[in-house]
Amino acid sequence: MKKQYLILFFVILGLGIIITFPSFANARTLDGYCTMHGGFFNTALLFLQNGRVFSALAFYIFNLIHFPFDSLNFISAIFTNIFLAFTIVKLYTVFQNILDLKEKYKKLVLLIALLTLFYNPLFTEVLILDESFIISLGILLMTLSVCRLLKKQGGIANYFLSLILMILAVLCYQGVAVYFFPLLILLMFTNKEITIFESMKKIGIGILMYGISFISNYCVIKIISSILHRSLSKTIELNIFNSVSVVIGDLMPTSFKYLFGFINVKIYYLITLIIFVLIIYKILKNESKKRNTYFLIILILANIMMPFIPNLFMGDVNYTAARMALTLGCFPSILLLFLIYFDVKFDYVILTLAFIVLIFFSYSINQNTSINIKRYKEDIKYIETINQEIKQYENKSHNKVKEIYIAKDLSVAYYYENFVAHNGANIRLLAVDWAMNCAFPVYTENKYIFKKMSTKDYEKYFKGKNYDEFDKKQLVFDNDKLYLLLY
Repeated sequence: MKKQYLILFFVILGLGIIITFPSFANARTLDGYCTMHGGFFNTALLFLQNGRVFSALAFYIFNLIHFPFDSLNFISAIFTNIFLAFTIVKLYTVFQNILDLKEKYKKLVLLIALLTLFYNPLFTEVLILDESFIISLGILLMTLSVCRLLKKQGGIANYFLSLILMILAVLCYQGVAVYFFPLLILLMFTNKEITIFESMKKIGIGILMYGISFISNYCVIKIISSILHRSLSKTIELNIFNSVSVVIGDLMPTSFKYLFGFINVKIYYLITLIIFVLIIYKILKNESKKRNTYFLIILILANIMMPFIPNLFMGDVNYTAARMALTLGCFPSILLLFLIYFDVKFDYVILTLAFIVLIFFSYSINQNTSINIKRYKEDIKYIETINQEIKQYENKSHNKVKEIYIAKDLSVAYYYENFVAHNGANIRLLAVDWAMNCAFPVYTENKYIFKKMSTKDYEKYFKGKNYDEFDKKQLVFDNDKLYLLLY
């Protein structure tokens, strides 16, 4: 690595660490509670069953070396930023070689656009996961796959290596595939030597590779599930009409309306609109209107559609999470990369927009990762409160609580309202019974047996009850049993 790119790597790494700083703190997600409860080995088995081979391998190694849970967030955040720094430097060198940028402002816009391409608000949901570093490794491998596919030297070997890299990326995490086509289209567009016809050939090859990589992932899931004697956690059920109607009628409108709660959508769309208007202006002023319009249309389509393609094969379980739809969070960055291609008169306007995007995205990531810490503290506070109530009951009654029966009140809150954000970083432990089953044994001295409360017991103790805050009436003790109502 040349000295200038080595310096660039450490600059990006430093910026990444600043942006994601709260994610270094020891704060468990709901899945993290279950990893602590069941151990790294059980989580590794679950990853295997989901076709996430590298996450499984990492957690298996953690299990072997007895890696401390309290250090997991720090190590994961460090390597997440390292892999993203490598990704950004790689793309910066490729774009720089293609465009041969001379203007300093354009180089700065390129750097900011690439930085925010990956450090975008929806990436927050990745950052709070214990395995975020593996997902970031997948993003790096997917980027290398795109670059290899477009490499001139190497011939057919490039296609083979690109496919291998893509399969490895999908084996890290299936959601990273959303970056493949937007990056492919952007790099082809900025290369004037690639015609519309040649781009169609590359896209066709890309579609074939995309299909093969997911079929390979499905085969891995099927083989592992067979070896482990477990049912498939992911199924392929091709019902195009039903799936398309769900995507267009529900998933897509909801996703674009709220952007998964990780960002102020009004500001986001205003910035996107301004950059889009500048692109339209430059296309109208440019000689290659047909080529430019073609690439803009397929870029937008790829950016919008990629997060929802897997839903065509998900049968009745159709959903899209923020970590599966990362390209929806970086539309302004995608458009900035498109705009860099042109000789632009509005250089200071574009540079200002780039800095606004950087500040806006950085604030969003920092705010939401901080909310994740606050959410975690509230979870633990609630568990400690329940544990204190149990101890007081046991001391007074001389009964030992062995079983906890759980039910939800009439309108259990899914998010902590005092944190404002309604997103994956702010999901209350109280609203998810399986997470409660994992968290209580980790943060309490005694090991309780958790069970779902029967309708009969619910009607006996809590029928018609609804709470907005903690109340001791949510706990009913009966000999060695605790009936707990979640609010």
